[in-house]
Amino acid sequence: MSDTDKVSEPDIHAPKIQVLNTISVVIAAILVIVSIVVVGRLVQSSNQSEHVHSRYNECASAATELRIASDYLTTQCRMFVMTGERGYLDAYFEELYVTKRRDVAVTTLGSEGGDANATAELTAALAESNELAETEMYAMKLTAEAVGVTPLPDQLAAVGISAEDEVLTASEKRALAQSMVLGDAYRDMKGIILQDVDNCAGELVRGLEQKVLDHERATDRLLFMQVVITVLLLLLVAFATISNYFLVMRPMRAHEKNLREERPFDVVGSYEIRRVAVAYNSLLAEAQKRRASLKHEAETDPLTGVLNRGPFNQLVEAPSRSAMTRSRLNCGKSAPAIAFCQSVVPSIAYWRAIAC
Repeated sequence: MSDTDKVSEPDIHAPKIQVLNTISVVIAAILVIVSIVVVGRLVQSSNQSEHVHSRYNECASAATELRIASDYLTTQCRMFVMTGERGYLDAYFEELYVTKRRDVAVTTLGSEGGDANATAELTAALAESNELAETEMYAMKLTAEAVGVTPLPDQLAAVGISAEDEVLTASEKRALAQSMVLGDAYRDMKGIILQDVDNCAGELVRGLEQKVLDHERATDRLLFMQVVITVLLLLLVAFATISNYFLVMRPMRAHEKNLREERPFDVVGSYEIRRVAVAYNSLLAEAQKRRASLKHEAETDPLTGVLNRGPFNQLVEAPSRSAMTRSRLNCGKSAPAIAFCQSVVPSIAYWRAIAC
């Protein structure tokens, strides 16, 4: 077939399903990657938030424990100074050097760091606490010498008594010791230490509370992003499903029906489906043209161009059979019908004889 006989393809303007699928896959991959990153950050934020909550509880507990341990040491010191009983002295040193609740609490508060105000408050509290401890040790050393407690713990035995206080009587030493731990100066120093501890704990707790709020906001943002990504993925799936239905599935069903009935395809759907429709319509037009040409060649004489015997017989017999059928239905009903039968039937027989 020459180029002039080919059916020209129309300019096809339609979305390409391959391009749409590629774009959908790329967008889906990006969304999945972003979703994985968001989930990872959610896990990280959750772990950090859990750590901050744990630190918050530890600092709050440490501040309470520090106050309790400090009050306990003060109570044991005062009770020993007042009564001179060895049990209070032993309890004081056990708490100070064995149990070490105060040291553990200070270490916990100091490990948080990051806040200059809290660090300054804690440093001041430690300095004042050490100064107060020296006062308590001196008062207990005076009491121990006054009541004759032996043997003394090494830390207490190492405390030196001034020459002025060494010459005091036992009752005077006890009176001096009691004034040192029960006087206004001691109470003021104790109050300053507790205030510094409370300030330090307050600064740390406020900082941790802010961190908790920041992590909660970050978690909320990440959860919102995850919801948005999920919605976008659902919309992408819906778009892919709808586009494939309208651009591929529905046109293919119509093409299947037209193919069974040997009718041209409607040029609808995606670019690829329309290309198939155009190609099929071109082939169908060419096949119909060849079929008509072959039929013409089979039914006519190539030299004269008149019908061959087979088509001619069909052409002649078709009206004959139709007329005979009508005549059989009408013969015997009326005189005109009888006349028609008598005139038509011989004519049919005549023409058939000529054809033969």
